[in-house]
Amino acid sequence: MRKDHCIITNSLLIETISEAVCAAVLAVNELGIVISVSREGACLLGKSREEMLGQPVFALFPDWEELRELFNTQQPIHLEASYKKNKYQLSLVPIIQNTYYKGALIVFRDNLQECKEILNDITEGLADGVYITDARGTGLYMNNADYQITGLTEAQVIGRTIYEMISDGLVIGSSVVQVLKTQKPASVLQKTPNGKTVMVTGIPRFDGQGALRRVIASTRDITELIELKKQLEEERRLNDKYYSELMSMKKANKLQNTVAAYSKKMCAVVELAAQVAKTDSTVLITGESGVGKEVIARFIYRESYREKAQFLKINCAAIPEHLLESELFGYEDGAFTGAKKGGKKGLIESVDKGTLFLDEIGEMPLILQGKLLQVLQDKAFIKVGGTKAKEVDIRIIAATNRDLKSLVEQGKFREDLYYRLNVVPVYLPPIRERYEDILPLAHIFLMRFNQKYGAHKELSAEVQELLQGYSWPGNVRELENCIERLVVVTKEDIIRPEHLPLNITAKINKYHISIAGIIPLRQAQEEVERLLFLRAYDRYRNTYKVAEALGVSQPTVVRKVNKYKTIDAPVN
Repeated sequence: MRKDHCIITNSLLIETISEAVCAAVLAVNELGIVISVSREGACLLGKSREEMLGQPVFALFPDWEELRELFNTQQPIHLEASYKKNKYQLSLVPIIQNTYYKGALIVFRDNLQECKEILNDITEGLADGVYITDARGTGLYMNNADYQITGLTEAQVIGRTIYEMISDGLVIGSSVVQVLKTQKPASVLQKTPNGKTVMVTGIPRFDGQGALRRVIASTRDITELIELKKQLEEERRLNDKYYSELMSMKKANKLQNTVAAYSKKMCAVVELAAQVAKTDSTVLITGESGVGKEVIARFIYRESYREKAQFLKINCAAIPEHLLESELFGYEDGAFTGAKKGGKKGLIESVDKGTLFLDEIGEMPLILQGKLLQVLQDKAFIKVGGTKAKEVDIRIIAATNRDLKSLVEQGKFREDLYYRLNVVPVYLPPIRERYEDILPLAHIFLMRFNQKYGAHKELSAEVQELLQGYSWPGNVRELENCIERLVVVTKEDIIRPEHLPLNITAKINKYHISIAGIIPLRQAQEEVERLLFLRAYDRYRNTYKVAEALGVSQPTVVRKVNKYKTIDAPVN
């Protein structure tokens, strides 16, 4: 027991000493059996401790004749020896206890060991980590920066293969493994045990015969860079979002000064107009008189790339037929009696590069429709009295309150011109179908005329309710005229119901319910029904829309309205 205890104690002592010294150490007993191997020793010789412990040292190193000399002389020896084509500085130190030979320490190191101090000096000031393995992926060296970046310890790295570290979960993804497989440089993003993200670049190093000798891996902590990238991307996303919102607010502000688009129908119109404005397509705006067709035309112009060129409006119904051709297309010198000397430039030519708005296009004479068709098809025209076509670059926006398709069927409008104009149709619904826009429009006009006349008028709540309940057969134009009249003629600053025009109050009073005394319930219910159906029909002028608004069938609307209408013709 004493002898075994002594052997164990000596083995532990030898192992402790071998781990403490800065060299690779093997300890053998008196029989030459390896009883201890330092991490440096296993790493340097490319063998694991398990492979070496308990093995005869002569079997491990058959080419080292110096070992036999040591065991024969039992004297310290210092020499240079070779192992697997590598040269090592070898020290053989016998262990003598009470004059008895108990074994030996074999201390050796190669050029890497000699360079470790130099490596430490070089890499000490580096922010990047440096990790070196042998051809088997066994860790030989790691600088302090790499230990700090990865959170690994020397015991987890030195003398252990990269495969063992991956198996233990210390490394996720490895450039060293790729270099060992391909023997080519490789870069890999890795996660470290302390949660950092690092970029590791592995470089193979070869000996004189082209065999892989070392892998040198450079580790850079990019955790902060990734976080910074995320922050920049988030800031860019927010900037794009805020910019988009700002542009939307600017556009909304611009729209509110020109177009009241609060109803779904009008929002759809504005969206379509904004979309078509980016193209050069011909636009045909239709709708009842006074719905704001010119406003939409000017909005398309302002949103187009031609906004810096001229916008010219021509009312085809306002120019006499015999003058319309010469006004539109111009004329040559001597084209007719009384013609201006030198000829005259027409309106179409004067708006070259710009936008021509042809209002009331349905009133254009048939004789001129062919020449307009030529402008649309060929971007050219011929002056009155001329023979040579002149090119022109214009965009045409047309508008009408008439049914052009019906005019085509009647032979009053050219079919080919109709289809040329109707490339992008934009229909403006009457204001009675978009009552949500009535009050916003009213306030826009009120602000405009207050500023124009130096007034400070306001609409009372009762007036706002009455304005919204009126059907406005003259549409936006009628509303605008009404507000201007109220601003001009009302003496008080608050506009009240008694200040409203008679045509509005008479229509409103027509639907006012007044009950004197007690009447039968059925009679009261019938009166409410009558007023409700007539008010809805007066607003929408369409039995299908009335049915949708009141939640009843269209035949019911026809029957009820015909029952209660006493003046107008029957409703179909």
